[in-house]
Amino acid sequence: MTHRLWTLSLLSMTACNQVAVLEGELVLPPRPAEVGEMWVSVQAMPSTTPLEDTWAGAALEPVALTDEPLPYRFSLETEHPDRDLHVKVRFCLNRGCDFLPADLSQSADPQAEVWFSLDHPFYLMKKDPEPTRWTAEIRTVPRCAPCSAGNCAEGRCNPERQECQLESGACVLETTPEGCEAVTDRERPTWRCEVDRCSIAGCIAGTPADYCDTLPDGTRVHLCEL
Repeated sequence: MTHRLWTLSLLSMTACNQVAVLEGELVLPPRPAEVGEMWVSVQAMPSTTPLEDTWAGAALEPVALTDEPLPYRFSLETEHPDRDLHVKVRFCLNRGCDFLPADLSQSADPQAEVWFSLDHPFYLMKKDPEPTRWTAEIRTVPRCAPCSAGNCAEGRCNPERQECQLESGACVLETTPEGCEAVTDRERPTWRCEVDRCSIAGCIAGTPADYCDTLPDGTRVHLCEL
């Protein structure tokens, strides 16, 4: 199943400059077996907005996870192609990502997050009229390590949730994918993933190893900058 293409504008109200476009595709994980329903809310903001902050708005249409991996396609546009991009993928129990628990055995939404920091994903195309492209796969929903018989290899066991936590209250993550790191000062399970500009597709046909070239002085530049 392919989700429809959603578009989010990062333009200012008085924009009169040229517009750069990034087409993205997130392959979302199957719904965890222990929940009846789980929604995903994708947000995008310029990198001047810290990932640690709570963002108001800037959200694409939410989608419910299924029993299979789910492609979610979207398009972002900006008149500031020199800026980096932040993307948040929030996993929630409610469509509006506003679930509030009745007791301490559950957490308020979002249940988990994956943060992406994209290095220079936008370009004003001089040679190639097509937008740049970025694809990422999230294979599992981030989750806290469960307690084993009340014990944890790291941190302490939260008896209400049966999850391992650090003394600060931050979650001890069960796994962290390659290329990402655990955000250790968050109560909810969170990964932060850095996306290098050389993995942003554009300005060349085919699927090369990456989308950068090396100048004689050793500098790596994106093909869209040449």
